[in-house]
Amino acid sequence: MKAETNTTVSESIEARPSGRYSSLKSVLHLFGSLAIAHSLVLTVHEFGHAIAYKISGYHIQKIFLHPFDLSQVVTVEQNVKGVFEGLMGPLLNISIATIVFIALLKFRKPQLLPLLLWGPMAYIEEGVAIIIDVIEYPGVIADWGHAMLAGTPVAIIAIVGILFILIGSFGALLVFPLANVVPTDPFFKRLALSTGGFVGFYFLSFLFVLIFNKWLVLWRGIALGSCVGLVLILTAIHKPLFKPLDKIAHIESSEISWTIVGVSLGIAATFMTVQMLTFYLI
Repeated sequence: MKAETNTTVSESIEARPSGRYSSLKSVLHLFGSLAIAHSLVLTVHEFGHAIAYKISGYHIQKIFLHPFDLSQVVTVEQNVKGVFEGLMGPLLNISIATIVFIALLKFRKPQLLPLLLWGPMAYIEEGVAIIIDVIEYPGVIADWGHAMLAGTPVAIIAIVGILFILIGSFGALLVFPLANVVPTDPFFKRLALSTGGFVGFYFLSFLFVLIFNKWLVLWRGIALGSCVGLVLILTAIHKPLFKPLDKIAHIESSEISWTIVGVSLGIAATFMTVQMLTFYLI
């Protein structure tokens, strides 16, 4: 007769042995996945602005995409961005990223982590951008600044930004097991994995603008600081939130192969290289 066991999900995860270089593969896969997600966020965001400009009858001169530097849409006409043009970028980005996240979540494969991270990172990055817009307003009128300029209370815009960050954080925790980051790991191990994968990317971005474009240092510094704070918070709440997260979508962690790591890093490098080449050469 087969013996019955009452092993919990947490216990089964904790008992799963880690392969050689498991932590390194987790960090690299997180880094590559985040870089891909970030590139998708930038691309869809800026093309959202471009679509809005076209609808409004403006003439697009160039679309700048850069993983570390300033990304923007330049029109022949000057100072044309309004509420519709300003919000079309972030809202299109969040809409498509959310659809992709919901559609792919049921498959729960490590190979899909870059696309699954697009949703959470869209919310987090757009949320941080809102906070930056609130801080800079009215000195600098960026995407959400036009909504404030049109009469939307600054407090309402700030609340939207905070909600976006919370939604994105919850989504990121949901898919962390696909990078073999599990809540039953020791706190400092989870912190190290998340720091290497997330903070590492934003540190590179900050370092780039510190050397090549000091005008963006404040924005990238806020993004880096937000990322550090977010990683600390996510690491702290991952374990307490494990049960409700597991009820929403039970995602088994599994050992990540070097092939998966290589593919995610390769696609990330390709995305960023193409963006930088178009930024500087076209």
